[in-house]
Amino acid sequence: MTLARNKAMDTVGGIMILFMILRHCLIGTMKTSVFGGVVAYYPLLFFMAWFFFKGGMYYREESLPVCISKGFWRLLVPYAVFSAVAVIVAMIVRGCVSGMAGISDVIGKIPVYLKREGAVECNAPLWFLLSLFLVRVFFSFSSNLRIPAWLVAVCSLFAAWGLYKADFPIGQFFENIPMGLFFFALGYLLKDKQYSNFAFIPSVVVFLGYLIYCCCTREVVGTFNTNTHTPYFPTVLYYVAGCITINNLFTRFPKLQCEFLSGIGQHSMAYYTTHFIIIISVLYVNERIMHLTDFHIFFVLLVLEALLLPFIGMLFRKPQLGWMTGEGKIKAEPLVNNKAVAYVITIAVMAAMSLYVLKFVLPLL
Repeated sequence: MTLARNKAMDTVGGIMILFMILRHCLIGTMKTSVFGGVVAYYPLLFFMAWFFFKGGMYYREESLPVCISKGFWRLLVPYAVFSAVAVIVAMIVRGCVSGMAGISDVIGKIPVYLKREGAVECNAPLWFLLSLFLVRVFFSFSSNLRIPAWLVAVCSLFAAWGLYKADFPIGQFFENIPMGLFFFALGYLLKDKQYSNFAFIPSVVVFLGYLIYCCCTREVVGTFNTNTHTPYFPTVLYYVAGCITINNLFTRFPKLQCEFLSGIGQHSMAYYTTHFIIIISVLYVNERIMHLTDFHIFFVLLVLEALLLPFIGMLFRKPQLGWMTGEGKIKAEPLVNNKAVAYVITIAVMAAMSLYVLKFVLPLL
C-alpha cells in the first residue's frame, strides 16, 4: 500500500533544499560578509540533521536484504551517477579553461576527497547519500536484532561525541555517520510524539534561545559534522529543537504549506544531486576568467540555479530518467536474497570502519 504524501513534510523539505542551495552559493562567495555569515550559519543550520530525522520518521521495519536493495536503488545509484556526471562536467569545464592541468587536478582530487568527505570534490554534498545508506542499513541491522531504538540513539550520540573529542584525522564522512544514526533513531522514536505540546513548546524555547545567543555573541553554531570545536551537546540540542520546531509549525498551521515548496520537497533528489555541479563550475570559471566580485558572482549563481534547477527537476521526473535520482520504480527483488549474507556484509562494513578508526586509536593507548 502506498502511503499518501505528507504535504507539511514536503514543504519543509523544499525549504531545506532551497536553504542548502542558498547556503552553498553564499559559502562559495559571500561567507565572510555579515549577510552571508548570518544567513548561511544561523537560522536553519540543522538542515542536514533534519533530513536524517525525517528518514527515521518514515522508516518502516523491513528485512535487512530489502533495506539494502531499496537503499541501493534510491541512494547508491544516484550517488554513483551524479558523482560520475560531476567528474565529467568538471573535466570538461576545467579542461576548456586550464587544459590538461585542469583535468589532472580533477582526477587527482578524487581519492583525496572520497577518503576525507565520502564524495568527489566537484559534488561534495553527495556524502549525505552514502551516509544515509549506511545509517539505514545499520538501523535495520539493529532493528532486526531487536535492539531498542533509544539505545541505538544513545550509543550513536556518544560514539559521535567520542570522535569529536578525539579529533582523529579520519575525515568528516566517518564522523557524520554516528551523528546521522542518532538523528535517524530519534526521528523514528519521535515521529508522533514530537507533535505534543510537551515536545513542541520546549523546542521552540531552546531553538529561539540558542539563535539569540549565537547572534548576540557572534559565535557560529556547529555544522553537521562533529569535528567543529563548538559546544557539542548544546549544538546537538539545538539541532533536535530545530527539527521538532519546524515540523510542528508546518503541521499545526496548514496555511504555511505551499504547493511550490512541497513540489520541490517531493522531488528534492534532482535539486540535491545537481545544484553543486553548477556552483562549482561557475566558481571555477569566475576564478580563472571572469574575476567578478563576490556579490556579482553570488547573483549569477542565484539566477542560474533559479533558471536551470526547475528544468532539471522536470527532466528527471520522466520515467526514462527517474532511475537516476532514485525516483523510478524500485525493483522488488532484494539484491542480497540470503539474510545471512546480508548480515555478513553489514558486519564486514562495520568492522572495516571500526578498524580504520582503531588505526588512529591504538597509537594513543
